[in-house]
Amino acid sequence: MSNINIVNCADAGDAVLKASEKLNSILKNLHDQDVPVLLCMSGGSALKIADQIDKNYIPKKLTFTVLDDRYSKDEKVNNFSLLMNTPLYKDALSLGANFIDTRIKNDESISEISAMADMGIKEWIEGNPDGKIIITQGIGPDGHTSGMMPYPEDQEKFDKLFVDTDKFSVGYDNEGKNEYHLRITSTMKFLIDHVDESVLLMTGKEKSQAFHNTWDSSKTLAQTPGRVIHQMKKVNLFTDIAKFN
Repeated sequence: MSNINIVNCADAGDAVLKASEKLNSILKNLHDQDVPVLLCMSGGSALKIADQIDKNYIPKKLTFTVLDDRYSKDEKVNNFSLLMNTPLYKDALSLGANFIDTRIKNDESISEISAMADMGIKEWIEGNPDGKIIITQGIGPDGHTSGMMPYPEDQEKFDKLFVDTDKFSVGYDNEGKNEYHLRITSTMKFLIDHVDESVLLMTGKEKSQAFHNTWDSSKTLAQTPGRVIHQMKKVNLFTDIAKFN
C-alpha cells in the first residue's frame, strides 16, 4: 500500500532509534512551517520514542496527549503519567505546550475522562483547521492497536465501540482481554479520518503472527484492529519482524 512505508530494522533498539529519527523529521518540518500540531503518543513500547526527540524541533503551537490510556490512578500504569516522565513531555511543558490530560485527578469515571478527551480533540480540530495530527502507534501480539482490542467473537460490539461512532475517544472495559482491562482509547474514526501521519513501532518475534494478520485481507478489523493502518492517510512502520521469518 502506498500509504505505508515499511522500514526493516536490525532489532528493537534500531527500530526505536529510526522511529525517533522519523518523528524528529516530521516535527522539525512542522516546526519550521509554524503549523499547529496535535501530538498523540502511544503507550507501551512505543513510548520509548519520546526519549529521543530534539527539543529544538518541538512545534511552537503544540497540543500534547496520549493516543490511548489505562484507566488507573497508579502512575506506573497510567500512560499519561508515564509520558510525564519523558524528556519530550518536560521539554514541551517548558515551551508552553497545551495538554489533554487523561489522568484521574478527582475520582472521575472512565466515561468522564474519555468524554473530556473526546471534547479536547474535537475542540482542537475545530480551532486549528490547518493543523496536523501526528501519532505514535503500536500493534500488540493480539493485533490490538491504540487500546482497541480484538473482538472476533462480537463484531457488533466492536463496531459499536470503535467504528460506528462519532466519538474520537471512548472509555470501555475489555473484559479481561488485556492485563489492563479499563481503557480510554482513540477510535477508528479518529485514526482514519483525522490522523495525518503515524510513526508505528512493531518489534519482537511474539508479534510475527500479528504482523502477518495485519496484511491478511481476509481479517476484519474486529479480528485484527491493526489492519486499520491500510485505511489511514500515512503510516511509517518500523519493524524487525522480517528477520524472524
